[in-house]
Amino acid sequence: MKHKQIITLTKFNETYELTAPPTSIHNLIIGKLYVDIGGTATIKCLENPNVTAETKFFLRGWLGDEAYKV
Repeated sequence: MKHKQIITLTKFNETYELTAPPTSIHNLIIGKLYVDIGGTATIKCLENPNVTAETKFFLRGWLGDEAYKV
């Protein structure tokens, strides 16, 4: 499930839509609890739909090879 937020920059008279990537919680039973983000975050200017930005987050994985990789 993707969560969307609207951000308004009143100083610049701009409005953006932020679509957050999915998050997951790991090691609920054994080990140290941690939250992992995996997927794509998208920011879109509502006044000009051609202006967008995407950031891809990689899940940590079993061996931690992809930990903190964006």
